[in-house]
Amino acid sequence: MKALLYWLNYLRIELRRKRAKKKGRKLRLKIGNVNSFFRTLNNEGVNYAVLRWFEEVPLTLKLEKEFSNDVDILFAVADLKKLVQIASKHPGYVSFDCYSAEGKKGSAAHGYPYYPPILAYQILNSSELYKNTFYRPSAQAYCLSLIYHVIYHKGESSGIGFNQPLTNLPNTHRNYSETLIAAASKCGLKLPNQLSLVSLSEFLRTQNFDMAFDLKTRWPLQKEITRKLARIESKTFTHQKQLSDLVCFYIRQDASQNEAIMKTTLESLKQCYGPIDVIELNDIDRERILPSVRGGNWIEHEKNQLIPPTHLVIARTRNHSDEKCSSPIPPIEIKRNVRQSIIAAFPHPQRPRVIHGSDTPEESHHHLFYGLGPNKYHSYCEELLKCSIQRR
Repeated sequence: MKALLYWLNYLRIELRRKRAKKKGRKLRLKIGNVNSFFRTLNNEGVNYAVLRWFEEVPLTLKLEKEFSNDVDILFAVADLKKLVQIASKHPGYVSFDCYSAEGKKGSAAHGYPYYPPILAYQILNSSELYKNTFYRPSAQAYCLSLIYHVIYHKGESSGIGFNQPLTNLPNTHRNYSETLIAAASKCGLKLPNQLSLVSLSEFLRTQNFDMAFDLKTRWPLQKEITRKLARIESKTFTHQKQLSDLVCFYIRQDASQNEAIMKTTLESLKQCYGPIDVIELNDIDRERILPSVRGGNWIEHEKNQLIPPTHLVIARTRNHSDEKCSSPIPPIEIKRNVRQSIIAAFPHPQRPRVIHGSDTPEESHHHLFYGLGPNKYHSYCEELLKCSIQRR
C-alpha cells in the first residue's frame, strides 16, 4: 500500500512539474512531516537552502496545520530527481515553492532563474544548518538575497518606495525595512541611510549581487521598476551615444581552452567586422563580470560547472578603418551563427555556447563597462573617439 501511495504522489508531482514547465513557472510541492522531509534531504545530500523566514517554517505536525504561508527553497537542478522522490514520500499540506539555481523550466520564475545562477550558487555554497534541521543561506548571503528579493520580486509591494518613502503603504504583514536593517547588522553590512529600491539596487551593485543590466531589460516581474533601474544604470555608460556602433562579445572558456575553436571563433568575428580588439581577462576582471553580465548564465545546466569568460572582443558595426567591413547583420544573429559554425565544425554532445554577445548598443556599453572596469571604460572610449580600432 505504501508503494502504491508513493507512486501516486510521484505521478502527481511529475504532472504538476510538467504543467509548470509549460508555463515557465516554479515547482510547487505539498509537504507533510516537514521535519522528516528536511532530515531526508540532508541525509541524501541534496543541495538546497530555505531562502527566508526560517523561524516560521513549521517543524511540528501541530504547526503544519496552522501554517498558511509558503516555504521558498532554492536547490541545485542536479538534485531535482532526489527532491521529487523525497517529496513523494512526504505528502501533506505545507506549500513549498521550489526554484532551481539554474532556472530550469518547471522550477523557474516566469521563465527566468529566480536568482541569476552565479548568485544562486553563492547562496547554496554558503548555506549553513539552521537549528540542526534545515539549510539556510549564511548571514551575508541571506541579507543580500533578501534585498534582491525586495527589489526584483516584491517591488513597492514590500512597502519600500522606488526613490522616496511611500505615502500609501501597501497592506503587508511584513516590515521589510526593519527586517533588512536587522539582517544587515548581523553580518556587518552598512545599508544606505534612506532605504529605497534605487539605493538598495546601487548597494547590491557595490556587493556584486545586483541583477545584471541585460536581465533588467527583460525581467518579467516588476517590469516598470526594473526598466527604470536599467535606465538609471545606463547613465554610467557615458559614451553609448557617441559610440553607438560598438559591439562586444565575451569568449568563454569552452572556446578558449581549445586552440582550434578559439581561432575559428575569432576568424568568424573578423569576417563580419574586420579589425577587432581582443582583450585577455584576468581573475579580477572575472570577479567583476560574472555577477554583472548574464553570459548564458555562466553555469552549465545540470552540472554546476562554471564556464567563465576569458576574453573580451570589441568591434564596430561601422569600422572606420575599412567601411567595406561594416556588418549589417544584428549582433544576436552573428552570435548564433558563430555558435552554429563551431558546433558543425567541432561536434560535441554538450554543444558548447562558446560566445556571449551584446544585443543592443546599450548592452554593448554595459559589457564594455564591466569588462574593462569603470576607469578603463572611460579611457578606452575616449581613445576610440580619437582613432579607429587597430588590428591586434
